[in-house]
Amino acid sequence: MCMSNASKGLWFSLEIKAEEYVAFISTEALLVHFQAAGTDKHQLRRAYRKHQEAIDAVAKERFHNDAPRPVKLDVSDFRDRGFFSGSSPQGEAIAAP
Repeated sequence: MCMSNASKGLWFSLEIKAEEYVAFISTEALLVHFQAAGTDKHQLRRAYRKHQEAIDAVAKERFHNDAPRPVKLDVSDFRDRGFFSGSSPQGEAIAAP
């Protein structure tokens, strides 16, 4: 799994048609829409795991709509989808196990 200094968020993998792909969700999206308790890697991973089905569904939708690879999700990908909206602190990019 990758880590990035340029982007702040969480890298994760998802399976599409028996192939594994890497995707990214910003720290801001995890905080604003998925109630991550903070910006450390454990809090971001916990929020991702709790909402993995919804996050993966959006990533797969972007993948099937020809988004650039790797698929990168941010706050705008979850607007108007019924997800919680709150504050937007910053964090570092980490990899989901």
